[in-house]
Amino acid sequence: MTGDTRPANATQERLAALFREVLRLDRVGVHDNFFALGGHSMASMRLLGRIRAEFGVELSIRDVFDALTVAGLEAKLKGAAAARPALLPAGEHDGPRLAAPVQRLQWDAYRRAPAFDHALVLRSPGGLDAEALAAALADVAACHEPLRTAFAERDGVLHLTDAAPPVLVRRRAPTRRPGCANWLRGARAGPRGPAAGPPPDRPRRTAGAAPRPPLPGRRRMVGRPLFRDLTSAYTARTEGRAPDREPLPVAYGDYARWAREVLGDPDDPESRAARQLAHWREVLKDAPAELALPASPADAPQASAPGAGHVGFVLDEKLHAAVDELARTTGTSMFMVLHSALAALLTAHGAGTDLPLGTMVAGRTDDRLADLVGCFFNTLVLRTDTAGDPTFAELLSRVRETTLSALDRQEIPFEEVARAAGLPPEGPQVMVIHHEQADLDRLEGGVGSLDTVPTGSTRARLTLSFYEPLGEGPVHCALVHATDLLGAAKARRLADELQGLLRAAVTDPEQPLSELFTALSTGSGGA
Repeated sequence: MTGDTRPANATQERLAALFREVLRLDRVGVHDNFFALGGHSMASMRLLGRIRAEFGVELSIRDVFDALTVAGLEAKLKGAAAARPALLPAGEHDGPRLAAPVQRLQWDAYRRAPAFDHALVLRSPGGLDAEALAAALADVAACHEPLRTAFAERDGVLHLTDAAPPVLVRRRAPTRRPGCANWLRGARAGPRGPAAGPPPDRPRRTAGAAPRPPLPGRRRMVGRPLFRDLTSAYTARTEGRAPDREPLPVAYGDYARWAREVLGDPDDPESRAARQLAHWREVLKDAPAELALPASPADAPQASAPGAGHVGFVLDEKLHAAVDELARTTGTSMFMVLHSALAALLTAHGAGTDLPLGTMVAGRTDDRLADLVGCFFNTLVLRTDTAGDPTFAELLSRVRETTLSALDRQEIPFEEVARAAGLPPEGPQVMVIHHEQADLDRLEGGVGSLDTVPTGSTRARLTLSFYEPLGEGPVHCALVHATDLLGAAKARRLADELQGLLRAAVTDPEQPLSELFTALSTGSGGA
């Protein structure tokens, strides 16, 4: 912290309380830097939601990056626009149940290629009570309507229909990571369509099979429902009682109606949807549809149905600290630094200087969405300009501007953006994905802990994923690649080069990219 200055008025006290809540801290000074305290883009979105609910005004994520502190945000509140309509429970409605805007995107993407890079797995070293787990799944499905609905398309409009709630599928699965990944590839095989299997926001759940409960040994469960609710329900069921929890403030159907109302009609030039689409049309005008990505055909096995390779690596604590320091001094974030490094590396390998890279956003832009299970995430295109041999610091400044502008216009579904800008509907070839390490925290109640397992599939051609820890510690990363593009050896070299470029960039961010590329070619600054 930069000091122990206490709030000087009620507004500062309320803002400091929101900082403490979002960052899980006991104490925050009014001049303490939000990002130095452990904040990042996802935490910024949560902070904005709480400010909207607390003060009734609309701030942008750019405001958080520019203000940085309680005192700075207090100044931003003055003259801020009134908050958009609140997300409130709407009760029962007659007529068709229409999908949320982002559900249209996910449904179309899933039908084109039902592929996901990773699955979240629940590992339970102590074994699971299958009957209690099945009852807990039913409890969670009763609470969250997306887990008991399906899609139906009529005249091009996506509707939601009632469906049977998920049930526990008991199959014996390998417990070691490589075997589990192979098992996942087989488990997800099968037909997909409006009436075949769960839609994208109803995850498949699987546990190891056994003649009778409890299930012995180490078992893993696939899927990503709201694990907190599942843990609470499972604990209650093992104790022979029904779970006791407060009703959710809103349902997913309330969110779907609210999201459509907030965006408005794209044909209305004054609507939020029209304004966001106009921005994306301008920003993505004449963007390249394909990039000349680094490839190693001789090293990559050819296949009629290409899979995905996975190269894991770690940014050690020293490099993590250096990245954090660069982010703080430039008013950026770890995501922006890693994004810049990947863009520079792609340019060094001949991908060009106009790079439309993609990312995923959580989409929970209202505080009341925090506890809902459902589809919220969206794809954003960050058009990155590496032209003119900029220094790494200059490139980082460009990435900052591009990212903040995109995050402030993240609600329009990617499908609409792609159609308006003439981009391929399947999404960007290259993705940079930021995860919070908190997603992998050990669960309460003794159920187990979460893990990620590569599924052997990928939608993008190349994806850099990283898990940002809470506070100090290493940063775990993965480079996921299409196997018909890269083989394992070339992918490993790219991962090593990315680390080498990053080390050189954080050591001297005023180096032009050409000098960083020279260091790569001579092997200096390696990982």
